[in-house]
Amino acid sequence: MILCSFRNLSLSFGTKRLFNGAELLIEQGDRIGLLGLNGMGKSSLFKVLEGTQNADISTPPFTFDKAGTFDLFHVPQNIPPTIPKETSISDTFFEFYPELKSHFHELKKINEEIEAGNYSDKLLERQKDLFDIMDHLEAWNMHHAFESVCKNFDLTDLTAEIGQLSGGQQKKILISLGLSAPAPLILWDEPTNHLDIETIKHLEDELLSTDKTYIIVSHDRYLLGKVTNKIFQIERGEITTFKGGYEDYLALQAQREEERLSLLNK
Repeated sequence: MILCSFRNLSLSFGTKRLFNGAELLIEQGDRIGLLGLNGMGKSSLFKVLEGTQNADISTPPFTFDKAGTFDLFHVPQNIPPTIPKETSISDTFFEFYPELKSHFHELKKINEEIEAGNYSDKLLERQKDLFDIMDHLEAWNMHHAFESVCKNFDLTDLTAEIGQLSGGQQKKILISLGLSAPAPLILWDEPTNHLDIETIKHLEDELLSTDKTYIIVSHDRYLLGKVTNKIFQIERGEITTFKGGYEDYLALQAQREEERLSLLNK
């Protein structure tokens, strides 16, 4: 099943051209390693997939086809600085789901009012409505899944404030968000930064067992070698697809270089 595909992606910033008529296809079950030199468009490609970056106007025009179930979740390198440092591990979940966040904070305020004895029929009715909305959006199930993964990564005190956590602990929050996200496509941006060997191994095991499609940007070659079955390489404005894992990609590149040198020596 094809999750999404696009054609004719052109994208420039000033005089710098990142993409020139690039195309891409992502199928369900793909475990993709995204390669490219720094500044060559990896982050921009993620933004195009998210819909936060528009392609340049081109002829033929950019087309982006998505399956009816298409959705994605982007796991950033770091917890965004816009999230208050006093936010608990548990509440950090809602910061990554804007639709849920507003309902959650309103419900939290109402609960505090009711606990303080300041309630009315109108307030109780609104509380009920918000619980119904959150149930309909499966917010509690998603939140419970997130907390369960956090505990599996040794984040046991979910009331701890993120500003008091180490870089590795904050990274575990992001990993827990990615592994618990219900979206069929997960975008991972340098997921092993700040992690110890044991946690990286745990992450590898989780990625190998998931049925989610994902794209990983990582400088960790060992990780790419373990958890990918397809490679996207951004080079000279194009996205080249290599079927097979990272080791297969390296072998093919070595073979091509050998063939190139052989031709030069003739």
